[in-house]
Amino acid sequence: MRILLLTGSINAKLASPVMTKIVNIEDRRNQYLNTIKRYIKESDFDTIIFCENTKSDFSVEECQNLADEYGKQIEFIFFLGNVSSINRQGKGFGDGECIEYAINHSKYLQDDSVCFYKVTGRLFIENINDILKNSSKDENYFYRLGFKALYVGTFFFKVQVRFFKEKLIKEYINVNDSVGKYLEIIYYDVLIKEKVRSFNPYPYIYSLSGSTGEPYLKTNKKVLSLFNYLGFYAVNSIWSSLFNFIKKKLLIKK
Repeated sequence: MRILLLTGSINAKLASPVMTKIVNIEDRRNQYLNTIKRYIKESDFDTIIFCENTKSDFSVEECQNLADEYGKQIEFIFFLGNVSSINRQGKGFGDGECIEYAINHSKYLQDDSVCFYKVTGRLFIENINDILKNSSKDENYFYRLGFKALYVGTFFFKVQVRFFKEKLIKEYINVNDSVGKYLEIIYYDVLIKEKVRSFNPYPYIYSLSGSTGEPYLKTNKKVLSLFNYLGFYAVNSIWSSLFNFIKKKLLIKK
């Protein structure tokens, strides 16, 4: 079973951390709706979960009818996240809380041996079907956002429920955007000690970043593919180890 978990926050004005730029409720609702429709129509996922943390109105029936037409299972989970903590600590807190809530409440994620692909809900991975074909069934996949980056992409990864529960499920509590403790860095610091794989091919993302309002994919696809082939984006690569070593040396000098 290929499971997709989409996390969402429609009413970003309710929990509006400084880093969030796209806050218009109707714009966000439509972006989530259009993305869900694309995954139903264009992806090889057979199960889609949408977990949203502001309890906002949504076109559930429209999506359900479309999923039935394409022979797919779809589940909607709505809850009110910890608004004060999201505002105080940042949107990574809200995203991590959303994943935890989905794992605890989704009927499709109750088996610890199950794996799921997590995508931030407004993003569409253009080459998702190629990624699905090339991903091992039971392994965990994360990737760094640049060959010098000491952080991983939290908007897209694949993980087993058991691994996530054991290693990452509560890490969002440590997020504090105001001092640079982003969820991407916190996850990386955990994952660098674990054996995880990186995606092949490199994920091509279609959407605008909720933090900056700019497109996610700005680098040429051929360049991304080459760097990915050379292992530049792997969490456990020689490049990651090299930049970790440099970082530690610089911290010691300070």
